[in-house]
Amino acid sequence: MFVSLQYLRGFAAIIVVYYHIFGTWGGNQGVAIFFVISGFIMAYLINEKQRGWEHFLLSRYLRVAPLYYIATLLVLLLGIGYDPSVLRIITSFGFISLGTVLPVGWTLTYEFIFYSICTFAIAMSFFKLKKEYMIYTILILIDIALYTILSYKNYDYGHYFLVFLYGMVLYRLYYSTLFEKRSYFMAIMTLVISMIIISITEIKINFFIEYGVMAFLLVGVMLYFEKHNILNKKVDFLLLLGNASYSIYISHWIVIQVFSLQKISLFFVSIVIGVLVYFIIERPLHKYTKHLLNKEYKIKGFDNEK
Repeated sequence: MFVSLQYLRGFAAIIVVYYHIFGTWGGNQGVAIFFVISGFIMAYLINEKQRGWEHFLLSRYLRVAPLYYIATLLVLLLGIGYDPSVLRIITSFGFISLGTVLPVGWTLTYEFIFYSICTFAIAMSFFKLKKEYMIYTILILIDIALYTILSYKNYDYGHYFLVFLYGMVLYRLYYSTLFEKRSYFMAIMTLVISMIIISITEIKINFFIEYGVMAFLLVGVMLYFEKHNILNKKVDFLLLLGNASYSIYISHWIVIQVFSLQKISLFFVSIVIGVLVYFIIERPLHKYTKHLLNKEYKIKGFDNEK
């Protein structure tokens, strides 16, 4: 586990909660951090973990879908879902809707399409093409196509697929000679610059440039610190927030709609409930689905720990 990325996941989830409650900054910044981290982790998995495409896709699906489906069903039952038409519900559950019934679920559509592209690259690896280059190409082509289509509808598309590329590039940098050099001053200055950028509110350039660059710098510096043992001491509270980040992200919008509290109280309640959702729902679900997955692939004769 990359400890620095767990810290950043918790941070990203919290600033998204902050944005949805206070309405100032944090939403786009948090999503960009999530996307860059996802790009790094997927590059790590496809290079360091030799798994078949079926196992890769199913493990990603079981990691993301159960909690998301529960939250989506809950907003439908509470009558607070976004445009709960039959088509919207079907596309939301199928991870193909750019606007989901659970409003914060739109990011999972991009995530799961990204997972599907990685799965395709793994499945096509017998062509002896480098999997990462294939993913780069497909992401760029899909992004261009989506941008072209949505431009005709005057939709402000932020080139979200390209943000995953930042994370994949960071994977290569992480194992390069550049990250071997102990340039603390430059790393600290980059962190300061990235934190200044993250504090700027909605300057309206482009998601890929404005928030993607910020997330690339921030994630890169944190990985650099971890590689040189600057972040070698684990902080349990920060790790807890990182572990619970998905639950916090998925549940906070529902909490905001259900509870009528002062904003500062609602902020902390959203985080606490998200942590409880992690312990009560997400973690047990993850352990159970992981057990089923491992059992299935042991029966089929695959060693999924390679």
